[in-house]
Amino acid sequence: MVLPLKNCTQLLFVCPSNRALSPFLEHYIAKQLGDSRITVSSAGSFIRTAGEGVDTRAKRTAKQQFEVDLATHKTTPLTQELLAGSGLVVITFDQDSHWEAESKCGEGVLLRSALEFQKNQARSSLPDPVTGEIGFEEAFQICAEIGNEILRWI
Repeated sequence: MVLPLKNCTQLLFVCPSNRALSPFLEHYIAKQLGDSRITVSSAGSFIRTAGEGVDTRAKRTAKQQFEVDLATHKTTPLTQELLAGSGLVVITFDQDSHWEAESKCGEGVLLRSALEFQKNQARSSLPDPVTGEIGFEEAFQICAEIGNEILRWI
C-alpha cells in the first residue's frame, strides 16, 4: 500500500537519463495540477551532460498521444541540492536510480518507487523507451496510469 502524500509540497521524478520517463511524468502531473501548491520537477540519476533536450520520439509521442508538451524540457542531473527540503517526495523509475537518490537524500525526504503506484505490479522496473526496451506510447501510457494514481494520493 502506498503512503498518503498529503504533506507533499515538491515532487521530483527520477529516471536514469531524464530524457523520457521522468520528464513525461513531470509535465503530465504539472498539467493535471495546474496552479498548485506542489512544485513538480524531474532529474536524471546518471546524466553526463545537463541541458540536453528530450528524445525526439518522446516529444512527438507525448504531444500527439497525451497532449503533454516536452519541447522545452532540458535534462537535469540528480544532485544533493535537489534532494533536500521538507515536503519533498522523490519518485524513482528503476532500482539504480532509487539507490542513487537514496544515497543523496536529505532528512525528511520521502523516497518511493513509481511502481508502488502501479495498479498491476507485474514489473520490477519500468523499461526505458530511450534504450528501446519498450515503445514510447506504451511507456507513457504506464506513466499516465502511475501519474493518475499519484494524483489520488496528493
